[in-house]
Amino acid sequence: MVSTYSPNKNLELPGNGDYVDTWNVPANSDFTVIDKAFGSTQTYTLSSSNVTVTTTESQNLRIYLQGTLTANVNILLPAVGGMWIVDNQTTGSFTVTVKTVAGGSTGVAVTQGVRSFITANGTNVYFADDRVTPYSSPQDLSTTSTTVRFNSIGIGTAASGTTGEILATGNITAFYSDRRLKKDIQPIEGALDMLGSIRGVRYVQNEIAAAMGYNDPSVQVGVIAQEVQSVLPEAVTAAPFDIGMDGKSMSGEDYLTVRYDRIIPLLIQAIKELSDEVAALKSR
Repeated sequence: MVSTYSPNKNLELPGNGDYVDTWNVPANSDFTVIDKAFGSTQTYTLSSSNVTVTTTESQNLRIYLQGTLTANVNILLPAVGGMWIVDNQTTGSFTVTVKTVAGGSTGVAVTQGVRSFITANGTNVYFADDRVTPYSSPQDLSTTSTTVRFNSIGIGTAASGTTGEILATGNITAFYSDRRLKKDIQPIEGALDMLGSIRGVRYVQNEIAAAMGYNDPSVQVGVIAQEVQSVLPEAVTAAPFDIGMDGKSMSGEDYLTVRYDRIIPLLIQAIKELSDEVAALKSR
């Protein structure tokens, strides 16, 4: 009799009387497929072209995606049932969707940098963990990871979508100021002279800033980090866009930024010094 094949992993089902004295042929072949289904990986390097997964390739448990996307890409599974772990490690601002070759197939978009557990019924593809239902965010992000990164954040309002921007409808409270947590407290001396070394300036971003991802050609106001650093280094730190995972400058240029809240103590002391000078003049 002629062999038939299982609908999911395409295991050979020999007919009665087939493979006399050679049963090891289909048995070993099927056990190889079962082994692949429990642990093997099929890798695809993606760019802009869709990928049609062969029946043999679909027998692997894991589908590993790599490469830099230059367009949206579809991964087309055979019209069979099954479950897979899809590890999408591609880069590029495009989407990878896993579907089947069946006409009108419903697919799922697998997130970059995430391993997704998917299932197919021979026509459509779904997330096996039913992640298409509304996501309920944890109350404490520390329960998800020790390091969490977002492109933009909206607190009490929608996120802007601008990378690195935080929008909040209320106050943002951070750090501490309680005297009980401080020692060796000393007033800032010569604050007026220090303030005289810092300019308040108007400026527009240059080509280097644009290359670093900034895209705001409007006139800005601020200070120069190097001028602040020369008199109040405590208010200057590395620019966040230039900090790598190792804490070092990614560009090698050690770009700087200013913690503007730390200039406020300098302003307070400068005003007090100026007030003392005015009082001295009035007393003459």
